[in-house]
Amino acid sequence: MRLFPRTAIVLLCLTVAAACSSGGSSGNTSSPSPTPSAAEALQALATTGLQQTYTAVYNLQATQPRGSALVTVGRTPTAYRLNLKRGSSTAAVLIHNPHGTYSCQKYLGHAAKCLLVARPGSPVPPLFDAGQKLWADYLAELSHNTSAYLVTPAGTTPATATLPAGTCFAVAPGPTPPPAPVAAGTYCFTDSGIPTKAAFTSGTFTLTQIRAAPRPHDLLPLAAPTPIPGLK
Repeated sequence: MRLFPRTAIVLLCLTVAAACSSGGSSGNTSSPSPTPSAAEALQALATTGLQQTYTAVYNLQATQPRGSALVTVGRTPTAYRLNLKRGSSTAAVLIHNPHGTYSCQKYLGHAAKCLLVARPGSPVPPLFDAGQKLWADYLAELSHNTSAYLVTPAGTTPATATLPAGTCFAVAPGPTPPPAPVAAGTYCFTDSGIPTKAAFTSGTFTLTQIRAAPRPHDLLPLAAPTPIPGLK
């Protein structure tokens, strides 16, 4: 069999930009990028999720107290609205926008009533917590501070004909919990940072539908709000 001349081997190696030894073998290649840790992967998904605009529908199975509800979340990078529906009427609506956070009650056949429960930059009082932290406070915390938690892979949620798959992480407090910690549980996100499932001791949110972005007027109070007593 006829061999390539030595000069031909050198020229061939130069053409493909590979270093060759005197025997014509290839040299070292660049090492692959390291695989991100579970905490780094979760932080990246949370960061992406904060920038998303969408409306998502979840089934909530609560254990404390036991029951179920339909939760519809509309969010943008600066605002969100959470509708909590039991039975045929929307019982509670929590709306957050750059002007504050509002808790509204809307029952079938009755006019809506709204309270201003937090001013811009202030947390929602526990009394008015409707589970919104999963799409707001928790995303913000996980987007920059996963090193404060014990994060491990926890499988996936499967894709369906209408919903993308999710990557899951078990999150537990670290040795030194931050001032406003993320609740211990399992968090699952699509590649674009939309929660597909979140399981806590108090209940589980499961994504059932993704819809179009909320309209601007959906992110305004349903009625003229009254400040709660002692609001600062």
